[in-house]
Amino acid sequence: MTEPNLDAAVAFIEARKAKASNCLVCNSPNRATIEALLAKGYTAPDVSRWLRAECGEPISRDSIYRHAALHLEPK
Repeated sequence: MTEPNLDAAVAFIEARKAKASNCLVCNSPNRATIEALLAKGYTAPDVSRWLRAECGEPISRDSIYRHAALHLEPK
């Protein structure tokens, strides 16, 4: 999966301040992109695979699901 053009979404998300957390996604340097991909409709397994393949970051789909449930507002 190649990364789609998400510049506006990434800029918006990066503008938010991250709270201290043990959440792997919250502490990831790719947090903004992860959240933007989820907002665009990519699934947690797709995002997890992309992170491993493109960024070398092993965040599980379960961690991504949990982050979405606890830290993102529903659509």
